[in-house]
Amino acid sequence: MMKMSNNISLGLDKQANLKLESVPLDALLDEIRKSIKGKKYLLVLDDVWTEKDKDFEGLNAAFKCGAPGSRILATTRKTTVATIMGSSHAIQLNNLSQEICWSIIRNVALREKDQRTCEEFKPVGLKIAEKCKGLPLVAKTLGGLLRFKTGIQGWENVLNSELWRLEMVHKDVFVPLLLSYYDLPSPVRRCFTYLACARKDTPFDVSDVISHWMAHGYVGLDDDDSPLELKGFEYFKCLEARCFFQGFEYGNKCLACKIHDLVHDFALFLTRGEFMVLEVSKGNTSSTMNGERTLRHLIVIIEKGLHFPEFIPNAEKLRSVVAHGNNIRDDCAVISEKAMCNLFNQARRLRAVVMQS
Repeated sequence: MMKMSNNISLGLDKQANLKLESVPLDALLDEIRKSIKGKKYLLVLDDVWTEKDKDFEGLNAAFKCGAPGSRILATTRKTTVATIMGSSHAIQLNNLSQEICWSIIRNVALREKDQRTCEEFKPVGLKIAEKCKGLPLVAKTLGGLLRFKTGIQGWENVLNSELWRLEMVHKDVFVPLLLSYYDLPSPVRRCFTYLACARKDTPFDVSDVISHWMAHGYVGLDDDDSPLELKGFEYFKCLEARCFFQGFEYGNKCLACKIHDLVHDFALFLTRGEFMVLEVSKGNTSSTMNGERTLRHLIVIIEKGLHFPEFIPNAEKLRSVVAHGNNIRDDCAVISEKAMCNLFNQARRLRAVVMQS
């Protein structure tokens, strides 16, 4: 996803460095225009996945102020994105070789092992690497899984798993993720599926997510007397060891990270029907529900200047509501008193309500 974060450091050249915090996108783009006007720049947009023309309009207008010779480099898995962006030159990258996939698996799974041990595991490791289909995310995920398998027999069990025979969307990615998911302790599985609430390609605060797990009763199910916050962090570290997270950011007493968009799709796949995404935009409010189960969690994406809807369909058994928007602030009535009353009157089982900018 193309994203302008609230905390952004934009390197323009050796003399100019722009750092903005908690500003609306329009204000950020305006500052970018001023900073690059008449200057040559190189902008790198990594992992762009949005296919909406309007998402590029403001960006294109802002970067037209640069000097001739400026360049924008974008990476994406979708050829349609390159077309929408008006790319003048597209480079198709080949999938990784079996040997490179094996090197990724080895570096994750056998990072503390000596060369002799690595050579012992190489024959079965190469066969597992072949199942990666040249995808680095799959190799990294399998490495995270194999790290906890003792002996060559454990690796062979992964290689010969019946899950490889499943037919499903995104099979090449989802099967390795399923193998890693089912290898998790049961309480940690629940915590992982709740990450479907996270916004794609957007960092989330780890302590906030742990507090959500606690609110839903996902932490402490194993009769351990440890403090719930500590137990929640242990669950997080367990998921981290499986390579489910990336893009770590360390701040003052704060740890943030995000999950790959395909891992997010996998979490939605596991919870199909329990999550609904409601997009509130000018002249249109649309919803996407992945399946036919009972709705448990609602994600509301609110366009700038608009407000939380006054009525939510099928909200009787909602457990959580997470709202994302550009104008959600403590001093901004993004949710009216009527909408709040309707929500609490209808959804009597709510455990978490979160408003995020």
